[in-house]
Amino acid sequence: MEIKTKLRGRSGMSRLVFLLLCGIAVMLLLFIAEGYIRHLDDAKMTFDKDQVREAVELAKIQYLSEGCPAGTTYYFDAERARMVPFDEIVNIVGYGRSSAAHNRHGETGALGIPNLGGRGGAQFLAIAIEDDDTVNVRWQGKHLTVYDESLMSAQELARLTEAQRLQIELDRQRGGDAG
Repeated sequence: MEIKTKLRGRSGMSRLVFLLLCGIAVMLLLFIAEGYIRHLDDAKMTFDKDQVREAVELAKIQYLSEGCPAGTTYYFDAERARMVPFDEIVNIVGYGRSSAAHNRHGETGALGIPNLGGRGGAQFLAIAIEDDDTVNVRWQGKHLTVYDESLMSAQELARLTEAQRLQIELDRQRGGDAG
């Protein structure tokens, strides 16, 4: 009988040690997963910042080389490393990676949401350069929305074509909002 009691005691102690080891392993995995997620978010932000920097430099060069007498808005096609006019943005493959939470205050160097996730996916950059050398950079998708309109400067809004205004109005009718 004494041996049975000892075996039960050891079994109970083994179970306790096993549960403690499992708890420690779970905590370690959570800690590692959180660090890895933070690393991925940092990598996305770095990529987006690099894209903004490259787009702004290229837009300024193109603006100066074209000698535009008035402000203009360029759209950055990162895949081909070139600026395109509005009528070619349907060919741009979105490349923004950061989420809204990570670019809440324009941390990428551009306003807006780099990647909308499932409801809109990756966005691309629109760079508005004005006569007074003001540069406004924002993330945008292939179709202008009410949200895009809220991020535009007054000069950029004044340059919108009728087709662009129609896209915004269609979004407004679908219930688009500015945030």
